Order: sequence, then structure tokens, then C-alpha cells
Amino acid sequence: MPTFSFVRLTSALIAALCLILTWRITETVWPLHADEAVQWSLAEQLNRGNENAYSVHQDRFHGPTLGMVTCIRARLSGTSFEEMSPEFLRWSPQIFLGIMALAVGLVRGVSWWIKGWLMVVIFLTGGLTPYARTYIQEMLLAAGMVWGAALVLRAKQSSHPLKMIGLAGACFGWALACKVTALAYLVIFLFVGWWLGLAYFNRARIISFALGLLISWAMFQSVIFTDLHGLSTWWQQLGRAFGVAAGISEDTLFAESYAPWFWTGAWLALVAYGRWWARARLGKWGQAEVDLPLLTAALIFLFHTALPYKTPWLLLTAIVLPLVLVVPVLLSGTKWERFVLFLGTWILIACSSRVFVHTPTLAQVPKLEEKVAAVAKLSGPDPFYIAIEGGHYWPLPYYLRKFNVGYGTFPRAEVAPLRLLPVTDASQPKVEGYQTLRLHVRTGEDYWVLVANSCKGPLMELLAP
Repeated sequence: MPTFSFVRLTSALIAALCLILTWRITETVWPLHADEAVQWSLAEQLNRGNENAYSVHQDRFHGPTLGMVTCIRARLSGTSFEEMSPEFLRWSPQIFLGIMALAVGLVRGVSWWIKGWLMVVIFLTGGLTPYARTYIQEMLLAAGMVWGAALVLRAKQSSHPLKMIGLAGACFGWALACKVTALAYLVIFLFVGWWLGLAYFNRARIISFALGLLISWAMFQSVIFTDLHGLSTWWQQLGRAFGVAAGISEDTLFAESYAPWFWTGAWLALVAYGRWWARARLGKWGQAEVDLPLLTAALIFLFHTALPYKTPWLLLTAIVLPLVLVVPVLLSGTKWERFVLFLGTWILIACSSRVFVHTPTLAQVPKLEEKVAAVAKLSGPDPFYIAIEGGHYWPLPYYLRKFNVGYGTFPRAEVAPLRLLPVTDASQPKVEGYQTLRLHVRTGEDYWVLVANSCKGPLMELLAP
């Protein structure tokens, strides 16, 4: 009778369940929400050239890296920004999810069977959250942090430690160009390494690390040295970030739900329990090699828990650091340890699609594009254009990208064939020569749509979902 491996059967079953779960998460294409639309707008402006530099874009505080990646993909694939579907955009962070998963290969002393299985699980589950399939740059930031930490840990066993440390610095520099928040992560990482007594840095390695970090940060922050003003923009954003993080800026975002924080805390507690369980056999790896990414992740989690500014996406780094660099070691333990870790991880994965949610763009917004096209055909001989009051930190710029749209105050804005006004109270505007309809963009975010009478046709039928 052939022997029956319970652990291998369990891991195969969990892998299959993860695949089914991932398919269920990704079978529905969510409409682009506000942050994704802003990233598309930033990338589209980057693609135009120096006269529309990243550093002068009103949303430049997001960082240029995701826009750069999107521009490169657009050139390689021959896809225009008007043709970019949500699926096309969301593959950019997905690529970096795969790059991050490959960092599992740098963990020493772990079988390639475990490494390969974990790489697949990371990619299929989006790093244990569905946010990897969202067009935001937190996954790019997390990939840089994971590779930087992995290379620092591997440098001790490398025959070329200076090169490893320099590459680690370059990875951290990439993360800094993604978002100024990465500076706090880097300080936490270096502090934990110092506290654990890791002697990875001497004078030569500090110089190598600093050079790699500064060159990488400057190159990507300045969009391959084509926008040098972007370097000072980063420091301006760092100053702005203090006000946002402290809750004294109007841009501060408070939590709609603390479920992602409870989920992330449960995940870190599970890994910490596995670390405690495996304490007797960690001499094979060195306890500090396991503790450095785990403690860094825990402090990043506490950092985002303490700050008034609450964005669940920023928890990604706290989730994936132990997932990539600690869990492979823990999966090399006894069968019972593996089973508990597998089961606990799968339970958290099964909950993640309900926990990590964002304020969704409502279904009628993607349909607005074809509705506006119908209005444009009925607008008569005069040029059709759209006037929108207020900023554009919401998904409409993407869904109105094929039309001539003006934002804020500009000549003839008040006589535009189609006007959008943010809803500030319950009173419906009465404007002579226009019909009015209320449009729901996102939960808690509505606009009055004013269609000129020159656009013949029943308004409700034309713009109704």
C-alpha cells in the first residue's frame, strides 16, 4: 500500500481552495474607484511628456512609479490611454505581486517544494488580500520593501555582500519613490535590525546601501531624471504627510471600518504564534533572521493603527513581509505545525474578500460613458463639452476620458451642454435651459447632472442606469 501524505494532501487542498477563492474574487471586474482613476490620470499625464511633468500634477503626492510602469506597458503593448480597460490597468500591480512572490526564493534552508507552493499561494491570493488586483501602488511599495529586507538578510551568507547591500538599498529607494510612507517603514526596519544586534552594516556596507538607495530613489522619483523638480516634490509631500498622518490636515482619511486592522492583527498573531512554537529549532536559520521581518511588520501595523489616517491598503507591507520571509521557515516545521499554519492562513484568506473592501464606484458610472456619447450625438452642431465643478479625485475622469472635459472655472463653463455639480445639500439646482438628474458616483458621493435642453431626448431614459 502506498503511503499517504496527509500534509501534502492538505496543502494541495488548500491550494485548490485558494485558486477557487481567487477566481471568485476576480470573476467580477469592479469599476475603477477614486484612487485608481487618479493613478490613471497621473500616468496619462506622464505619458504626454515634459510639458505635463509629474511634479506639477495636482495629485503628485501619490508618487510616479505606478504611472511609469503603466506608460512602459502602454508603449510595449501599443495600448492608448483611452483604450486601457480596468483589467489592463490592474495588471501593473499584479506584475509586482509576482516579483514579490519570487523573493521567497531568497529564504535559505527551505525546500523548493515549500517555496514553490508558497509562491503560488501568494500570487493566487493577492498576498492574502484582494488589493493586489487594485490599480494602486501600495503593492509596488510592498514589493520594494520585501526585496530590500530579503537582500539584507541574504547578504550575510553572500560571497558579494556589498553588492547585495547595494541592491537592497536600491529596492528601498524604489519603495521611497512609491510613497513617502516607506521612509517610516525603512526607519522601523533599520531600528529593529539595530535592536536585534544584527551586524550587517559596516562603513563600506553603509556607503553601498546609501548609494543604492539615493540613486534608485532619485532615478525613479525624477522619472528617470527627466523631471528633477520631482525630487523637491517628494520632500514637500513628506512635510504634507505629517499633517495628514496626525489628523490635522483636511486630507486626513478616517477608518470606515476597523475590520482590516483586526484581520491584520490576527494574521500577525498567527505568525507570531508559529514563531513561538518553532523557537526550539530556529537555530538552523538564526532567530534574528525570522524576527527582523516579523517585528518590522508588527511595528508597521502598530504605526498605522496609532495614526488617525487610516487606509487599509497601507497594511499590505505588514501582511506580506512575514508572509514572504517568515512563513517559509515556519512551514519547514513538524506536520502539526504546518497544519495549524495552513488552516489558520486559509481561514484568514477566506475572510479577506469581505474584510478588505473599499468604497465602491456604483455600477451606473461605467455605463455613463455610453450615455454621455448618446447625449453628445444629440447636442446639435455646436462642439460638445462637459464642465465639472470641483476637483477630479473620483472615477469620472476615467469614464469620461473620450470627451472634452473641463474642471473648475473656465470660459463658457456655465453654458456647457453637460454640467456636473457636486451635491452639497438636499436642494436640487434649477438652472434655466437645463434638465437636472442626480447621479450616484460612490457611496456618499453624488453629483447633479445638468443636461442642456439643446440635447434633445428624454433625460431620465438617456442617463438612467
